[in-house]
Amino acid sequence: IDSARYGDTIVLEAGATFRGPIILRFKEGASDTSQYVTITTSNPNALPAENQRVNPQTHAQAMPKIVGPDSSVAIATDERAHHYKFDGIEFAPAEDSKYLYNLIDLGKSDYKSLTQFPHDLVFDRCYIHSTGLNKARRGVALNSARTDIINSHISGFAGAGDETQAICGWNGPGPFKIVNNFIEGGAQNIMFGGAD
Repeated sequence: IDSARYGDTIVLEAGATFRGPIILRFKEGASDTSQYVTITTSNPNALPAENQRVNPQTHAQAMPKIVGPDSSVAIATDERAHHYKFDGIEFAPAEDSKYLYNLIDLGKSDYKSLTQFPHDLVFDRCYIHSTGLNKARRGVALNSARTDIINSHISGFAGAGDETQAICGWNGPGPFKIVNNFIEGGAQNIMFGGAD
């Protein structure tokens, strides 16, 4: 991912597991581009058609998995990172992971300028889930600009005494496109706000 250029596609082997944290880096070049760095599965034909939602029971076996180990994230972003697309990827805490706060951590709580935020990020037909109660607080920390979460299945973010969310944003300017997903959080499915 670090050496990929806009327009490149990185193909991960279906069924293989990759340990995070994977950091989406800012790449020199145009800040506005129509080309993405795309991370996808080696078995795209086993995914549903575009604009159709994934079903874990049917489609997870066709997905590579990116896991968050040791209380760490699976995916995080550098300041100003942009134009990354995940298509047909599973995200979960690692089996040996301790409690983690954000499985996918986009942006930062302390950004104060619009130029700092990562943007043009897409998660399409992904399976984003916890592996048990009190294992992860939230699926996606959505503190970014121009981010799409579409046709995905986000589930299992729950735990006794824990305010969990499938998707939560408190410092991202958006706009956000959250369309045609299954979304499950023990406290809130989707929440915006909760911080200055």
